[in-house]
Amino acid sequence: DPGPQQAGAAAVFGHVAAEGHGGDRAADRDHRGGEGGQRVAPGDVLGDEAGGGEAGRHAHAGRQHRTDERPARTAADLGKLGGQIGHQNAACHTPGMEPTRVWRSPKVDVRESHLGGLAVFANAPIAKDEPVAVKVGHVVDFDEVQRLTEEIGDFSLQIAEGLFLSPRHADEYEAMVVHINHSCDANVGFQGNVTYVAVRDIEAGEELCHDYAMARVEPYRLDVNGVLTAWSINEFGSAHLADFVSLDDDAVAAASRGGVKQVLRLFDNGSHGWLTAIAPTSGDTHLGEGMGLHLIGDNLVYDAETVSGEPRLWTTNVANGMTLQLSTSLMAPGAQVGVANTGSRLLFDCMTAATGLEVCITDGTPQGSRVLHDLTPGMMSSDLRALVAVDEGWLVVSDGTVDSTRQGVALWVVEGEALRPVYNPWPGPSNSSEALTYGELVIGPTQAWMIAHDGVHGHEWHRWSHGELSDDWIILHR
Repeated sequence: DPGPQQAGAAAVFGHVAAEGHGGDRAADRDHRGGEGGQRVAPGDVLGDEAGGGEAGRHAHAGRQHRTDERPARTAADLGKLGGQIGHQNAACHTPGMEPTRVWRSPKVDVRESHLGGLAVFANAPIAKDEPVAVKVGHVVDFDEVQRLTEEIGDFSLQIAEGLFLSPRHADEYEAMVVHINHSCDANVGFQGNVTYVAVRDIEAGEELCHDYAMARVEPYRLDVNGVLTAWSINEFGSAHLADFVSLDDDAVAAASRGGVKQVLRLFDNGSHGWLTAIAPTSGDTHLGEGMGLHLIGDNLVYDAETVSGEPRLWTTNVANGMTLQLSTSLMAPGAQVGVANTGSRLLFDCMTAATGLEVCITDGTPQGSRVLHDLTPGMMSSDLRALVAVDEGWLVVSDGTVDSTRQGVALWVVEGEALRPVYNPWPGPSNSSEALTYGELVIGPTQAWMIAHDGVHGHEWHRWSHGELSDDWIILHR
């Protein structure tokens, strides 16, 4: 049974778990990004009525930073943590009690550092993975954290896309700042969203430090002459850059802008500019999360959402900056199988209400974005398994219909606008080679390889020549 002080802390964490706030909680002048299973709203007070989730983290005291990703803690884990940490008076804000304040282990003290300012020191040995501090604060949105930074300083912690943990008033500083400083040889890290833990055994008298270098993930470039160029994209946490595409001496990528993904251009001189301002009805655009970013001439093609859960095909012209939706009917482009880019056109899987999942194509224009061929006519989806670019055409592995007769999974070739079958390892209307149940479609300079079933030898390697030889298959079996 916990003692009187421990019981208070356990009750706090038990209350949080019982209320369903089972994700991570939050940590110091910190910043994190991520998405969790629990919803956190601006105005919540973490440690009293806030929940979080899996997140990248950026922690700070004074001017300190950190970020990485950890799995979310469960409600049961939080209950256990409450029993471990104990000894915290007024851990959550309750009428008649002190305001919400940071929790620190009884094994640490805050005192002056020999480098100046405040620091946290161990007053007793601390074991690896032992909690040493837990951050609390108000949950605020992106606009408010910008205002608060100007008014009282940067003491926020990013806990989700567009949500931050921060004091709202200068007189809350002492209650909500952990004072753990930076070191490249850190002895403290994060567990969940807001809990500082020892990453190794810490001796009495040691200062507790964590590494701010992992805080804000930003792009850097090192050229062949050894010149390093750095970009600063997001003042409040990581820009979450993904899907880099080279563009002459520049680059474009998907990046988070105020919690919403947009297309970002990184200029050669270290500056940057936002190429899109796609406005979803709610939440994020999830730009590029299905098919990535692909360049066709001056047209950057990608997927994005304006309605939650309904990704569509979009393009941005990198020369003139124009952005438009290429199709209203092609849904979830590239989400199941992916994209094959010849440099002038993209082949990808997509859904439509009339055809189900089928092979789609785009040249970066609205008129050139469509279903290429309905392999399984009607609303039934095809069993599409692979798309690979070969010169100006593609190889496709899927089932389909030939002369009104259904056939199992086979190899098809796209030449121009035509899609035709070139090999069915196990022909017959009721048979299927189940090609690529194992392995992938492997492309060499002149040959394609895949594992398929021919009805006799089981799943074995098959080879088809797409180069110097024509239409020959070699079946390899034991």
